[in-house]
Amino acid sequence: MFTLSDGPYGEATPLELPAEPLAVVRFTELRLSDLGTAVDTSIAALREAFDADALVRTGPAIAIYRGDPMTLFDMELGYPVQDPPEGELLFGGCRIVPSAVPDGPALASTLTGSYEGLGPAWERLHDAMIAQGRRPAGVWVEVYHDDLQTTPAHQQRTDLFLRVAD
Repeated sequence: MFTLSDGPYGEATPLELPAEPLAVVRFTELRLSDLGTAVDTSIAALREAFDADALVRTGPAIAIYRGDPMTLFDMELGYPVQDPPEGELLFGGCRIVPSAVPDGPALASTLTGSYEGLGPAWERLHDAMIAQGRRPAGVWVEVYHDDLQTTPAHQQRTDLFLRVAD
């Protein structure tokens, strides 16, 4: 089970991210305008893998971003799993591959509400890190605790983890 799901977290809660095993769909050189399609495609492929019993989900959906979210960035979208795939699995036209949460020091925060609030929430967390005299490592992690189809937008919980440069 994803070990950081106990939150919610304060504005900038220091913690250590665990190297939790994941099954993900990986994207490179995305732009913000590509994000919706990438997320929809990934979630559909991963659900197909779960329905086929190829993977056993053990926690909420996770997105890991690397790079500059305002230009080009890489993203992995997936779930913690009981056993990560050995190699790649093909479902829904996507390659599902093993990965892990990028372990190490981080600051955490929680957004309660619509995904439209993610930009300002990330900005607050980044500003808090800089105010503490720390530097970001270029890795952002989002954990989505709710099903968008059944949870009203104002009640959705997303935990944010900003990796700190060692």
